[in-house]
Amino acid sequence: MPVKVSRKFKPININSFLKQLDNLALDVAEKRKKDFDELVRTSKWLTAKIDKTTYRYCVWVDDGGMGIWEKIALGTQDHFVKPKSPDGVLAFPANYKRKTIPNAFKSQAGGPSGQLRFSKGHKVKGIEAGNWHILAREKAEAELEIAARTIKCT
Repeated sequence: MPVKVSRKFKPININSFLKQLDNLALDVAEKRKKDFDELVRTSKWLTAKIDKTTYRYCVWVDDGGMGIWEKIALGTQDHFVKPKSPDGVLAFPANYKRKTIPNAFKSQAGGPSGQLRFSKGHKVKGIEAGNWHILAREKAEAELEIAARTIKCT
């Protein structure tokens, strides 16, 4: 004998649902912006911003910094550096401490120090990728999944 199942669906207020979802997305984006603020706090040319139409957080790069940001965010392989002109010489400080910490939204005091050194060209160790875009996405997805359960569809 078949069992009769009654299903009653309660209609939801779609405007209320979308507004709550909008607020959750902005809240998560604000948290990620704070992460990026901490990451770039020691930088003179990076700032964290949120695009409020897409809730995307990003690092805003001032003039000339994009090449550097891509290298510290995505990393580089070991490579050879040389002066731009054949008669040129590279001048650089003997020591450099990285300001950003890979795989964490943290920064530290750092930068160049020590006596100047000179070179006609030399091999440099690659830069370890920061991977902050991956870390931010994972944190945002986890927070949105938990927060979405709090939405009241009435």
